[in-house]
Amino acid sequence: MLIILINRYMCVYNIKMSFLVVLFYYNFYNLYTIFYITPSLLSSISMVLESLEKRKKKNNQKTNKPILTLNSCSRWIIDEFVEEHTFKTRQAILCHRIFRSKGQSKVTGLES
Repeated sequence: MLIILINRYMCVYNIKMSFLVVLFYYNFYNLYTIFYITPSLLSSISMVLESLEKRKKKNNQKTNKPILTLNSCSRWIIDEFVEEHTFKTRQAILCHRIFRSKGQSKVTGLES
């Protein structure tokens, strides 16, 4: 009877200890993330921003051309996408007009 009680107690104790160990490692990983990875990430981001600022100042001193920043880069990508999309739309309209002029509007699925 005593052995069974000791076994049950040790089993419960082992489960609690394993839970505590997992909890400790999880908290340690979070602390590692907060105190090591996050500052290094922030420092690298700040270094990139500082280099962009330096490049911007240097380019503005040499010529009055604006530097390609994230905002202008995103605008450029959007403009390229819109231009490509409108080009494809114009191609589709042109193809539809060609099919309509030949009497083949049913091929494109559009009715005249």
